[in-house]
Parts: sequence; structure tokens; C-alpha cells
Amino acid sequence: MILGVFVFNAHGKARLVRWYDPRLRNLPFDRKRRIVWECYRCVAHRAAGACNFLVKARGIFGEQLVTPLARAETKQTQNLGNSEMRDQKDGPDIVTENIESGDNHPVKRLYGRDLTVVFRHYATLFFVFAVDQNENELGILDLIQVFVETLDKYFGNVCELDIVFNHDKVNHLLDELVSGGVVLETNQTDILSAVYTVSEATSAEASTHRFPSLGIRPYR
Repeated sequence: MILGVFVFNAHGKARLVRWYDPRLRNLPFDRKRRIVWECYRCVAHRAAGACNFLVKARGIFGEQLVTPLARAETKQTQNLGNSEMRDQKDGPDIVTENIESGDNHPVKRLYGRDLTVVFRHYATLFFVFAVDQNENELGILDLIQVFVETLDKYFGNVCELDIVFNHDKVNHLLDELVSGGVVLETNQTDILSAVYTVSEATSAEASTHRFPSLGIRPYR
């Protein structure tokens, strides 16, 4: 599963942040901001010839991604009935393995192993995907390439300002590519066709309601 997608520039300014795992979305804002910052810190200082995968990240980065999720899941399951707790323990996301947190209290690991961060660096932008062990790292690397090439075709040599001032279109492109942490489509032609269709429908609706919205009747 894809847990999150981040796009930030060389100075660490986030330009696109998407959370797909509900346990990540429900984290406090400061903790989510810390996750993005640690992603930037780990990715931006990689050597030019280093691998594009960050596997089993340790330190603050690993604690932010693994331990808080495990704490949230543990607290949530404690509020459920015993039968529901047994059902969740049998689910694929939780592995009955304990890890040591910062205060020496073992907590359950949610994804079986530490999360993997896959990234690509294009000009002044870093495209980062955080995934669990169920995703193939090379496949995610190709998925990032598809995402960037689709943005290039839509905007025409996409740059940072395109993402800043057209965040709705960028999010729509990403929604056609990934939904709920699952890859839906990788064909660039189909993705662009869906986005163009929605854009044309939106433009047509806006032009139709232009005069009534201003309270002005068009001359006949």
C-alpha cells in the first residue's frame, strides 16, 4: 500500500502532500509536518549515486513513521470489544511482533517491517512515495516516473510554479494514478483523457453560469 505522497523543493518547502493511510491522516499536524521534514532531510542529503530507496529508516524518521502508528492502532484496539480485537489481529496489516519504542514500552509493528521511502529528484523538486512491504520498490520508482511524465505532458515541461498554482489539477492527476493507496492506472493517455474531460466539463459549466452568477443578463 502507498501510505503517502510528498513533493517538496530543494529547500524543504512542501508543494504536494497526500496521506492515504487513515492512521497517518489522523496524526496531529505537527507530527505529520515532522514526517515530511524528516523525509526531506533524509532524501536531500543523499549522495548523487546513492540508492533511491530508504529501507528500514532508523532514528527520528523511523520513530515518526512506525511508532506513532503503532500507538494509535494499539489505543484504538483497546477501545474495541474482544471479538473485534481478535479480528484485527488476524488482519494482514498487523504483525504480532513487538518493537521497542523510545520509552522502552513494546508496541505492535503495523506493517511487518519498517516502511520504505522511494524517491526521485527532478531539477528542484523531490517526488517521494512512502510505501509498506506489499509494494515493489522498482514498481514505485517507475510509478513516480509515470507521474512526472504525465505532469510534463499536461503542463508542458512542468515546473514548481505549475504545482503551486494548479494544485487542484495536480491532485486530480494523482487521483487518476493512485486512489486509497492503490495504483489504479499507469497509462498516461488514459489519465490525461480523464483529466481533460473533467476540465472541459468544468469550463463549460463555468461559462454557462457566468452571467447569472454576476447577476447580468446577456444581450440577445
